Amino acid sequence: MTRIPWVRKAIGSEKSSPYCFLIVFAALVLPTLARMIVAPYAPNLVFVTYYPAILVCSLLTNWRYGLVCAVLSGIIALTLFPSGDGVGPSGSILLVGFALYLASSGLIVATAETLRRSIRELDMANSNARALNSELQHRVRNTLSVVQGLVSLTADATGPEGFVTAFSGRLQALSKAHDLLGQKAVGTANLSALVDEACRPFDEGRKIVRTGPACLLPTESCVPLALALHELCTNASKYGALSSAEGRVMISWTYSGALRRVDIFWEESGGPPVRPPSRKGLGSAMLSSQLGLAEVKLNFAETGVRCKLSIDGVEPLGAR
Repeated sequence: MTRIPWVRKAIGSEKSSPYCFLIVFAALVLPTLARMIVAPYAPNLVFVTYYPAILVCSLLTNWRYGLVCAVLSGIIALTLFPSGDGVGPSGSILLVGFALYLASSGLIVATAETLRRSIRELDMANSNARALNSELQHRVRNTLSVVQGLVSLTADATGPEGFVTAFSGRLQALSKAHDLLGQKAVGTANLSALVDEACRPFDEGRKIVRTGPACLLPTESCVPLALALHELCTNASKYGALSSAEGRVMISWTYSGALRRVDIFWEESGGPPVRPPSRKGLGSAMLSSQLGLAEVKLNFAETGVRCKLSIDGVEPLGAR
């Protein structure tokens, strides 16, 4: 029966109170009419027509309405069809029959409720599986597009001799971003964890200080931010604060709940004098406004590079 789509939908969907009362009313009236028809042929089977109605009522509503239907139908049956062989004046046999009817009806209601919940949980699991599969396909397509872009831009920016080193580092940053995304089924990543993972390979001397509130980044911001931080760390280790013993990098961020925006600040100090780059390469593409990075401001101050990265759609950690 549950293989029929409309039956499965009727069992698994939420019902309003008027709908449930209508089902209970039908489950009382129809079996009573049927009992009147079979009464001349089976006078002793007082409750026989009500069992299927209780099952259907419990499946289409819930166990509460199923129990109400069982009790009311028993009362109706005893009121309209009290006769039968073996019923003494005291009505003790009829009372025992009513008790057995209630016990049987309770078992029917419990079985129906178990089946109803199982169908709903299975449908929910299937829906979640379809959503996760769709999300996985979306991520794979996006990842392949990013990798293709990284290959092309890295080759143009570095040339054959530096391609392997530059591309491997960026690919590792991409991998770490996806590792963090994979830890959350909803497709978010912890900002603190992402910053730590992106900067760890460049922070052997603990020159990078990181501070800020716990936040959850939206899916589309994780990869661009990881690549942007990797680019900043790479440049700092080659030309900036991380290339000298006295150099330091401060990464801090502030969160605005009203705007659901986080502003990330990169500040270098103690390194060699900074000169603006003579040409734009792949780093310029990484450190620019794009999907996932609402705003990027880069300043090549002589005392150290300054960068501000703004991300929208951020939630405080623990909001989900």
